[in-house]
Amino acid sequence: LEIPGRAPPMLPSMALGLAGLALCDGRLDYSAIILFGFHGMLRIGEAFTITRSQVALGSDFCGTVSLGMTKGAKRKGTPEHVTCTDALAGRALVRALQFSQNGDALLVGTPYSFRAWFSAALVRTGLEKFGLKPYSLRRGGATHTYRQTCNMPFVVERGRWADTRTARLYVTEGLALLNELQLPAE
Repeated sequence: LEIPGRAPPMLPSMALGLAGLALCDGRLDYSAIILFGFHGMLRIGEAFTITRSQVALGSDFCGTVSLGMTKGAKRKGTPEHVTCTDALAGRALVRALQFSQNGDALLVGTPYSFRAWFSAALVRTGLEKFGLKPYSLRRGGATHTYRQTCNMPFVVERGRWADTRTARLYVTEGLALLNELQLPAE
């Protein structure tokens, strides 16, 4: 039997650091993908395809983002959405999309270019040893939300998991892994 190679969860501080690095690199789109991907527990492919017309945020940078017919939406037959209650993630989305047209995607470039930048950013920040992947944003967001709320049904609903067992597995594994993660002081 082979042990699954699941992406480890990302800590909030890691997501903030990578988002800040993306800003330093002039990549508002990458910063928004990281911050909203973590906050909204998005599958990475969902984050890549968000367009300006799908984002409905108020002056407080909170609101909803329509995800359209995602993996889960196709099973249910109804488009999915996620709420944005984090002003920093919402502000990042608005800034990244401010000069785009309604149909333009949040990601400027290709998913490959984001993944290549992500891998290089892990090396630049010394985080490569943790085995993080873009999917770590979703897992980290779920684990962080559970730690904040201790409410598994809320995490399942917000993360749009069809199977509660999958979300529970992600969170319990994530909590165990977080106990092992020790960030270096630098």
